[in-house]
Amino acid sequence: MHSIVTVASPVARPMFTTVDVLRAELGSLLTVDDTVLETKIQEASGDIELAVGFRVPQEDVVETFWRTGFAGHGWGPCHDDGEPLLLRRKNVTAITSVTLDGDVLDPSEYRLDPDMGALYRFDAASGCPRAWRFGKSIVVAHTAGYILPPDPDANLPPAIVSCTKKLVKSFCLNLSRDQMLRSESVPGVMEFGYWVGTVGDPAQLPSDIQAELALLRRPRLAVA
Repeated sequence: MHSIVTVASPVARPMFTTVDVLRAELGSLLTVDDTVLETKIQEASGDIELAVGFRVPQEDVVETFWRTGFAGHGWGPCHDDGEPLLLRRKNVTAITSVTLDGDVLDPSEYRLDPDMGALYRFDAASGCPRAWRFGKSIVVAHTAGYILPPDPDANLPPAIVSCTKKLVKSFCLNLSRDQMLRSESVPGVMEFGYWVGTVGDPAQLPSDIQAELALLRRPRLAVA
């Protein structure tokens, strides 16, 4: 079975932290203007989104599932009894509607596991789980993702916020040093390594950031 996600009004160039937050934390160390800083926040946020493997900002989406291998054979299960549909978006907060072959299901006929993004089919009369059976498609309209700052209800995972700030701070602080310098060392006193990647290059994220994001990471990215 395959699915495709569509978004009526996608969030353009999401930012996982704000200019004001970074100015407050860096103070006089921050030498770039707001326009440059905002661009770097957007680039860093894009890198983090690619690294975790899922679309981060909250959006209203529609995911359409269709069958493979059963064309022309009528109705049949797309999963064994009780197996859920796995929605591609993370942090699903609301199911607006579920339409099965053109018929809108009553909310009593399905249940959501929000942590897993799993949608289970239930028999309304008995309350027992059942298979998702359909001929053409299942269309699930839902809200998923995280509220971004500066909204007072922002609920981004702390690791996403932290790693975004680290990337932008690294860019800003590295402006004043020799860009070819990879490390500094005074034997017995200190040793420090610099990140030599660039904001906008997710393939070169520092190892500490990759480790911090590891628990959030998904193996695929649904960015539609």
